[in-house]
Amino acid sequence: MRENYEKVVVHNLLVLGKGNGRGSSTGYDNGSSTQERDDHTTITANSDEEQLKVIQLMETSLPESTHAERQRFLVDCNGNQTAAIDKLRKYIKWRSDHCDDALREELDSWTYATQMLQKCGAEAVTTLPCIVHVHEQTTRYVQHLPARIDTTLAKPSTYALALAIFLEHLFDRNSNEKITLVIDVRAGQGWANILAIHLIPFMQTSCRLLCDVHPERLESCIIFPMPKVANVIWKAVKPFLHKDTRKKIVLVNGPAGVKDPVPKKMSHLMDEEMIHQLEVKRRSCFST
Repeated sequence: MRENYEKVVVHNLLVLGKGNGRGSSTGYDNGSSTQERDDHTTITANSDEEQLKVIQLMETSLPESTHAERQRFLVDCNGNQTAAIDKLRKYIKWRSDHCDDALREELDSWTYATQMLQKCGAEAVTTLPCIVHVHEQTTRYVQHLPARIDTTLAKPSTYALALAIFLEHLFDRNSNEKITLVIDVRAGQGWANILAIHLIPFMQTSCRLLCDVHPERLESCIIFPMPKVANVIWKAVKPFLHKDTRKKIVLVNGPAGVKDPVPKKMSHLMDEEMIHQLEVKRRSCFST
């Protein structure tokens, strides 16, 4: 069962790669091919000077957007002005439908996310197990615990939306901050630990949403612990991922049981103090 879980994780990285600003999976026209760019682009920013001009034009079209947002969406769309404006406009509409700035300062990110679910009518849920935690260091680490997802409480798509809203609350719209996403696929004591097949909708929806509303926010993604069989799958899908996405993803081998320790190789990717913080937080979420 755990091997199937890790296969699903790697499989959905392919979806993430296809949605990395070069062809969105939710209908955003991102200039995913040369023909599309030739047909629809008004201006393509190929230099810093051209980028500045395009960003100024984007501000005229979308004055409610921030300078940092215009930069990120333009980079994500490979300098394609029309695609960037279209994608940014859809993000602003999404944000208007799913967020409330009046509550940003009052609530922590997960509480805010679950309350916003009710605002947008996703589901009548007041409490969902927290599947994501933030750890501060020079770079912010976002710890994701997918084994906590309980589909008896809400649909997978609801958790995916909560994750996107959580990150919206976390990020400053005026910054281009990037995060390190750490996905710990181990089971947990007292968690739902649902079958991998039931996580596919969550992972697919998450990939689409995060690519569409939070482009250029990922510094790196560490997925652990993965069984050796997953390396074969990774080699099969790796050539199909966009090169920028491939460079950001690191798979760390190891057993994924409840009591299995963090693989030693993790110490090459982050310091021991951060590893300790992640493990303490994971175990604090256990229940009997």
